[in-house]
Parts: sequence; structure tokens; C-alpha cells
Amino acid sequence: MPFHIQTSRLLDSTFIRIGLQSPLPEYRSLAVMHHGEHGKDKSTKEFSVDSVLSVVKHKFTLSTRDEFLVARHHLTPGDHVYGLGEKTGWLDKRPRRYTMRNADVWMEHPGGIGNTTDPLYASFPVFIVHNAKGSYGVFVDNPEFTEFDFTAADAYEFAAPADALNFYILPGPTLPDVLRQYTGLTGRMTLPALWTLGYH
Repeated sequence: MPFHIQTSRLLDSTFIRIGLQSPLPEYRSLAVMHHGEHGKDKSTKEFSVDSVLSVVKHKFTLSTRDEFLVARHHLTPGDHVYGLGEKTGWLDKRPRRYTMRNADVWMEHPGGIGNTTDPLYASFPVFIVHNAKGSYGVFVDNPEFTEFDFTAADAYEFAAPADALNFYILPGPTLPDVLRQYTGLTGRMTLPALWTLGYH
């Protein structure tokens, strides 16, 4: 089955959209202003993304598994993965799987810091890969149920049962740069008034 890929630049980030149909379903986003579209008759496709601010090329392998579109990227033993918002467990998300599907947790919330309750009632599908050479982020802009898998020693995957998978590469190369690039896409709040922080 062919993959169809759109890429474009938005602010300091690279927007990537993959899908199984051509043309890809309409996506109302500022990101799809100008793009290149490619397709190949393969069930697995590898492509490189030149990051806007980084010399690192991000090579993703795309595939299908059951009803899911899957994007896979390599990891090295020294890579740490942070993010995913209000998830339980350790700060470094390796080596675990996580689900983005808002759900209430009705039972007692046992287990302390190593708690494995997932999913919870919030979804923040963004994570940062950090090592001694620098950092980059991935923001998966999909409203559907999404899975993140950091269990493999040499790669991570994210997947969704969708007609198209939308994500951004936040090239860093530092942690503050990744956060600035992410909030440049999603918005930044203004500083609250001092009285809201207890200065009366």
C-alpha cells in the first residue's frame, strides 16, 4: 500500500503528514501552506527530514500494523526521553509504552512514583529526546487514540489508527530551544499578575 507524505516548514519546526490516500484528507492547519508530496508502493517507507535548525537528519520508518499508521525512529543507549505531560512513572519515559486516550481513573491511585496507571485524563502528545550532543522534540498533532512505545533498546514508535498521522519535528538543539519551538506552535500564556502568586 502506498504512503503519501507532505512536509512543510512552520516557524522553527518541520511539519510532517503521512497517510494512505492521495490526496491526503484535508487538514486545517497553518502548517500545510507549501509542501512536497511523495508516494511509493511499499508497505514500509523510510524518509529523512532535514531539521530547520539542526544538521541532524531524522530518519523515520513508516509502516502499517493492523489499523495503525506507525512512525519509527532510532534511539541510542545514551538517549533519554522526557515529556508526555501528566503521565505517571519516572521522568525518563524509557522503557515503557504510553497511551493517549483520555480516561477517568476510578480506583485508588497506588504505587507512588513508579505507578503504571495509564491512560489518565489528559493527553500531551509531545516528548523530547535528549543526549550529551543535544535535544530534539516530537509533537504528534493527532486527536485520535495514539500509542507511544519506548520499550525497544534502539528505537521508539508512535502510532494511531487514522487515515493520516500528523507530527512536528522540533529540532532544538537545546532543551530551552525545543520548549520555545513547541510553545511557538501551541501558544504561550502571558505572565500572571503578581497577586495571583500570593504577592498581596
